[in-house]
Amino acid sequence: MNPHVFLGAIALVAMLAGGCYRSHGLDAGDLSDGDLPDSRVRDSGSGDGARPDGAPVDSGHRDSGFLDSGRPDTGAPDGGLPDGGVLTRCATDSDCSGACVRAPGVAAVDLARLDLACGPATAASSDGALCDTNADCGRGLCVVAGSCVAPCVVDGDCGPRQRCTELWVRTSSSALQWLNGCVDRVNAPPDVHVSRGRAGVVRGADTPDTLSLAHAPGTQVMVLEPELPQTLYASRFRTSETPAVMLFDAEGYAGDGPPPLAPFGTPGPVLSILMPNGPRARRSPAGYGLDLYSDSRTPVFVTSMSRERIGHTLDLDLFYVGARGLAPSGDRGPARIADALATVERVCARFGVRLGVVRQHEIVGQLQRDFAVIEGTSDGSLPEMPELLRLSAGAGRSSVSLFLVREVSLALGVAGGIPGPESIHGTGSSGILIAVDLHDPTADDLGYTMAHEIGHFLGLWHTTEYDGSIYEPLPDTLRCPRSLDADGDGYVMPEECAANDGYNLMFWAGVGETLSPQQSDVLAHAPLLY
Repeated sequence: MNPHVFLGAIALVAMLAGGCYRSHGLDAGDLSDGDLPDSRVRDSGSGDGARPDGAPVDSGHRDSGFLDSGRPDTGAPDGGLPDGGVLTRCATDSDCSGACVRAPGVAAVDLARLDLACGPATAASSDGALCDTNADCGRGLCVVAGSCVAPCVVDGDCGPRQRCTELWVRTSSSALQWLNGCVDRVNAPPDVHVSRGRAGVVRGADTPDTLSLAHAPGTQVMVLEPELPQTLYASRFRTSETPAVMLFDAEGYAGDGPPPLAPFGTPGPVLSILMPNGPRARRSPAGYGLDLYSDSRTPVFVTSMSRERIGHTLDLDLFYVGARGLAPSGDRGPARIADALATVERVCARFGVRLGVVRQHEIVGQLQRDFAVIEGTSDGSLPEMPELLRLSAGAGRSSVSLFLVREVSLALGVAGGIPGPESIHGTGSSGILIAVDLHDPTADDLGYTMAHEIGHFLGLWHTTEYDGSIYEPLPDTLRCPRSLDADGDGYVMPEECAANDGYNLMFWAGVGETLSPQQSDVLAHAPLLY
């Protein structure tokens, strides 16, 4: 099928997607539907988040109440010691009189579970600090997203504002190994008010369940996460006042009619809502009602972040995933990436924001090979995307994560949400894919793609869609109607819309860098800025 025809068919659902594709000048989209099944290698049977162990299964004996990383031993339980009786094995600090640390002297095995052993109590002193290598952390545990972590089994092993999740540690130039570790649930700037609570239960039925969401002053991002990994589907969003005002109705949206007052991306592994996302959004001190579906019954938690002032600095985390052999270097990466970031910085300056600290991380080994090319399905979804974006867990600060891959099916860039889960790392929506190898290396379009997808992640929609239909809720943005499709090919192109919004950063083709005042205002109020 002609890719333009295919993209045209799925672009009509772009508003209902948790992200946006910028594909060779064409945006379309539909986020993947949640977690992936286990990958091609047997598990150890330890409930390890559907990750392979990278080694034969254990003989069936458990060491100190937990499996020994899938590594075969002599066939008998060893009383908490590895074969040879040198170290005391551990899974958390509670197994030790000191701290649970990376076991010394163990060979790196790509994709294997990381061996842990008891060490000195002082090893825990660097927990939560940012790091570049394992040597920066007392425990020897610097996760690939760049922070020192403590190991865990369940959330109760972590601090009150943390969660226990699967993380990856680089153990050689070609090996990443996993463990369960503690990371912050939210990494918002200090002046952002954060609250988290249970919003209710979604039954997984044919009819939606209504969740009540509280209003907060200032700009508010509400991130809904299911307790059991699955996809959330929003149908309606309205104020709780009397009479209620309908802010978003996915089931009643006609595609080319007036845009909703407060659109947001759905479905996805998490669901994020931005209020207000422009002057048309009706704020309600009485709160909001959200009609929500899910694949099966699950409790749903909501994290609300709000702030009344604007931010001035945007930090980025770059993850190199096999793109053209690129790897971390310098302060802002190799020349091609540094040049693209200069474009991002120039665009940011238009809404009064500077580009701050850029941290760089490299995905190596089999994970790099698995994720360097993100393939799509016939329905336009990207099943590998959520698992890759989860590698942002442990970034340890308020930032946007950009994953620099070689290719994405029919896309130059894809944002994890509109908006994304700002300041929340490690979810299936926590970041942006950038298909580096599909960009012209002699042009500036890589920087435009980065800036365009950051705009989506912070809450901006396309000013005009590919066929002249309009999704943008901001009244001051120019639009390009179908009547300007001069060649009648069904696509309004930047040059056809040059006098309108063809060179706006958020035009569907994303080849410009202008912004309207209201677009700039939405971006400047993003709670993840500081």
